[in-house]
Amino acid sequence: MVEQDVGGVEVVLVDDEALVRAGLRMILGGAPDITVLAEAGDGLEALDVVARHRPDVVLMDIRMPRLDGISACDQMVRRYADDVRVIVLTTFDTDDLILRALRVGASGFLLKDTPPDRLVQAVRAVADGEPMLSPTITASLMSRVASSGDDDRGAAARHRLDRLTDREREVAIGVGEGSVQRPDRPAALSERADHQGARLAGAHQVGGGQPRPGRDHRPRRATEPLKPRGSGARRGSRGTGGPPRSS
Repeated sequence: MVEQDVGGVEVVLVDDEALVRAGLRMILGGAPDITVLAEAGDGLEALDVVARHRPDVVLMDIRMPRLDGISACDQMVRRYADDVRVIVLTTFDTDDLILRALRVGASGFLLKDTPPDRLVQAVRAVADGEPMLSPTITASLMSRVASSGDDDRGAAARHRLDRLTDREREVAIGVGEGSVQRPDRPAALSERADHQGARLAGAHQVGGGQPRPGRDHRPRRATEPLKPRGSGARRGSRGTGGPPRSS
């Protein structure tokens, strides 16, 4: 731990790499209005240093031994609120880390490849109460926000699919593939057709291959004559198969 007691915009550097801390001290030391008060090698040490010096800004790495930067930031914000502002400085720009840091109250998120002049400007801005993000991080967050609506709709659709029965899910997939033409009542129609087919098959088996006689299909005796279409036959005639009897 390295300490120096002077005035100006007071900064504490927190990183587990001594070389990184030396580079940050060199960059910030060139600004006449910024003073590096102390350094710390991990989150636990940073809590002690910040409690002792109460700096305006803390430049803090994320991945460190004993206590990571996001957890240390969370504790600092809870203890000191806006009296101590934290800038997360890291080589990792994943959305998850960015959002976690912002949720716990970090005032800025910068990548370690940030140009020196922008780093100095960021420290000044955060000390004045302005949030500061690297341009690449800002673009990443904008993209995430822009796609959040689609993500919500996708999650809602998956939730509705999870509530379907197996048969309903098959029908939904069939509709999507174009293999189902009547999606309004597919299950009912299918079951009704199967039941009707079973009845017809049973009737065919019982009747020996012939349809069962009904009211309109009364069996005719072999000797029963066919009834003529017209009304020419009189009631008194005896049959229609031979010539009229002589008197």
